[in-house]
Amino acid sequence: MLTEPLIQQLHDLRLKGMAASLEQQLSSTNTTARSFEERLGLMIQHEITERASYRLAQRLRWAKLPMAACLEDLDTCTARGVDPAQLAQLTDLAWIKQHLNVLLTGPTGVGKSYLAAALAHAACRGSSMNSPATARCRSVRRCSSSSPVPTCSCSMTSVLHPCQTRPSETC
Repeated sequence: MLTEPLIQQLHDLRLKGMAASLEQQLSSTNTTARSFEERLGLMIQHEITERASYRLAQRLRWAKLPMAACLEDLDTCTARGVDPAQLAQLTDLAWIKQHLNVLLTGPTGVGKSYLAAALAHAACRGSSMNSPATARCRSVRRCSSSSPVPTCSCSMTSVLHPCQTRPSETC
């Protein structure tokens, strides 16, 4: 079978990852050393990875984050007044599944915006298309809750409180 029409058919079926994997296998010299099942498995895995990467990029575009921030890049050694237990509670992202909001308060320059962007980035990375995290990734909304929210003027604090509506609606 001719390979060019096969690659074009994969593109027509929107299997760009499999097409790229097939082209890579055809240009490689050790393709004959692998069985058909191994080569097919590699092509399928490449397609799955390609789609997951595209979905993550799409969620990050929807989020329109003000900066590229990751939880892994958080500097926990710097004294910012953040309680390590509270930071661990935020970074495990369980608050998303519980439909809670996070309110970060503190003085200027302690990293509130960076932490918020890092949490949103982690939510985009860890969410599926139907999860509440995707809805929270799409836009960052201010929550106007009638419940009192404690704040601290001396250090950065985070407060988890329930959202009054569903995550896909305006809080």
